[in-house]
Amino acid sequence: MNFESFKILGWAVSLFLITGILLFIGFRILRAILPALPLRTEYKRYLRKYLPALEVASWLIFLIWGIKIFLQNNPLYASGLAVLLLILTVMLALFGLKDVIAGSVFKTNRRFTVGDTITIREHTGRIMAFDNRNLIIESPTGETVHLPYSSITGEIIIKRDTAELISGHAFELSLKDTTDIDQSIRAIQNHILTLPWASVKRKPIVLYLHETDGLTVFAVTVFSTSKSYFYKLESALRKVFEG
Repeated sequence: MNFESFKILGWAVSLFLITGILLFIGFRILRAILPALPLRTEYKRYLRKYLPALEVASWLIFLIWGIKIFLQNNPLYASGLAVLLLILTVMLALFGLKDVIAGSVFKTNRRFTVGDTITIREHTGRIMAFDNRNLIIESPTGETVHLPYSSITGEIIIKRDTAELISGHAFELSLKDTTDIDQSIRAIQNHILTLPWASVKRKPIVLYLHETDGLTVFAVTVFSTSKSYFYKLESALRKVFEG
């Protein structure tokens, strides 16, 4: 290699390193100032969501650009970058597919179906769906939890009896113009079972108590998998039967 070629190679290496450093610093600065940017909240959310993918794509383009530069000056350097690019591509592919592969294995397990109540680590809930990458469960408080399959592989999964999670709530319900007590009891029970917060595992209890001031009073006990649903159940019943 003559002096002129060595000089060109040194320039290419310097350009490659400086560009890499600037790219690294640029993304670090962007992450730091993102919360303070004068953008709408939804735009910031999109940026925060897609910034990692944008950074990965930028580094891949940077490596491809480096290969092109060094092919003109030093094929050995270009080969090294090509190997590095291949390794990164394989790692990204495995990272992107790990949840899909783990999900395929998990879904072949016939022990779990939609509607089952399970506990995984600190998460307890009802299985809502088997997504391509995530197991989706609904917690007793109504929150939707997405669990990546790769994160639950090898974890102990306890299949719970839904009855273990059911709690009861009792209150009095006063109805006007009640002529048939048995029919009123059936109407209250049937309406409770149509509500999304009520348990279908345990039948609601409705008992006649007494009559006072033209009102027929019933003792009602509803059951749900979460105590946070009790107010919704009681409010829905009072709205329909008490007006």
